[in-house]
Order: sequence, then structure tokens, then C-alpha cells
Amino acid sequence: MNLTDATLRKWLLSDRKKNESLKCNKIGGFHIRVNQDSPKGDIAPASYRVKFRVNGVFQRTPTIGKYGEIKLAKARAQAGLLKAQAKSGIDKVEE
Repeated sequence: MNLTDATLRKWLLSDRKKNESLKCNKIGGFHIRVNQDSPKGDIAPASYRVKFRVNGVFQRTPTIGKYGEIKLAKARAQAGLLKAQAKSGIDKVEE
């Protein structure tokens, strides 16, 4: 799905269960995951995350930030940077 601020907010306002996630089609592995159950009408607490491999071996899925504390555009940019670094063999999660 093409994540936008509007689609993300609408998705988070729906009835959500812990660990549900919504994937972004612009950056592979980038997604937002619900942190706890939330009824319809309440914004579900959620975190931006990105899944990647370092040198094709070590799989990582770090949290980039929480929805509401960091903007979608910034989280997406950080996800892209982490993936690019991992492709070059740099593991920022390990540091």
C-alpha cells in the first residue's frame, strides 16, 4: 500500500489488534506495527519499523520511532538510510 499520512491515520483509527502491520510499497521492509489492541475510533499506538538484512545474512527489524512522535516522511527516509547502509555492510543496529 502507498502509505500517506491520511491512509495511515484512517488505518490506525480502525479496530486494530496488537502486532498487526501495514506495509509500505515504496520501501521494501518498511511498515508500521500496532503496539497494543485499540478499538475503532481510537488511534492505535504504533511504531514505524524496517526489516532488512546486513550483507544478506543478519536479519534486523529495528523500531525507527512511534507514530505521533515522528512523521511518516522522516521514518520513511530513515528506513531507506538503514537499508542502504545494511546493503553496504554497515549494521547501525549493532552499533
